[in-house]
Amino acid sequence: MVSLYGLGTPDAISKWYIIFYDPRVPTHGRVVFVENGKIAKVYDARGGATYREQLTFDPSRITSEQPALNAAQNYASRKNIAYNGVHALLKQVEVRHPFRWRIELMDNKTSRGFVMVNAVDDSVAGYSQPPPPQKPGTDSTGDNAHGFAHDVQRTFLGIGGDLEEFFTGERTVDR
Repeated sequence: MVSLYGLGTPDAISKWYIIFYDPRVPTHGRVVFVENGKIAKVYDARGGATYREQLTFDPSRITSEQPALNAAQNYASRKNIAYNGVHALLKQVEVRHPFRWRIELMDNKTSRGFVMVNAVDDSVAGYSQPPPPQKPGTDSTGDNAHGFAHDVQRTFLGIGGDLEEFFTGERTVDR
């Protein structure tokens, strides 16, 4: 397995995108999409990343995401961070580095930050702030062409950022 990405509530993940190493496809990754415990789709990973065999891990090393969700929930409670959804990512970023859960705390569609949880012992390894809020005056208003151009740019950069984050675990395109 190369990575495990899930979407759900603070208590449970309902959608999983599991990427397995497969050298037969151009990106060396095959995605298995699981929704509500059932395989919904299998397809070649796309998005610009090429997966390396050295960054694979044995999925049996992970018994459940629940301890990581609990650790994130405890951290958010201690820091008074309100959220109602999560994006969970498990992957190893570099060879010989520990693999960690990156739990993004979501309040509707707004990120409240990322809690990094060690996958081996479920301890909190760190927290990073959410992306900065949109700059004032960059929303479109009426027929303002400048505002509309910013909306189009943010939309495409946001989609690119989502794809980059999903496939690489990092988000640099739209920051």
